[in-house]
Amino acid sequence: MKTNFTEQDLQFYPTPKSLLDRITDSLKWNKITSVLEPSAGKGDIADYVKEKLNTPYTRYDIQIDCIEKDPALRKTGRKGISCDP
Repeated sequence: MKTNFTEQDLQFYPTPKSLLDRITDSLKWNKITSVLEPSAGKGDIADYVKEKLNTPYTRYDIQIDCIEKDPALRKTGRKGISCDP
């Protein structure tokens, strides 16, 4: 397993909230049981999902898993979200 990553290996492209709004517009949130965020970066998608599901009108228990190979980004510590290399 590779543990020495160069800057070229670790490119970072955050997901804008406006894009997440568009791609999740037709989701039936009550049908979601798990979410996988590959190449999680700083966890924008995971945070968005938690925000969408933690409202006074919706409260669903789902498993959110993130995968991130950059150790610095992985250490951001997301409460309630598992993040593995």
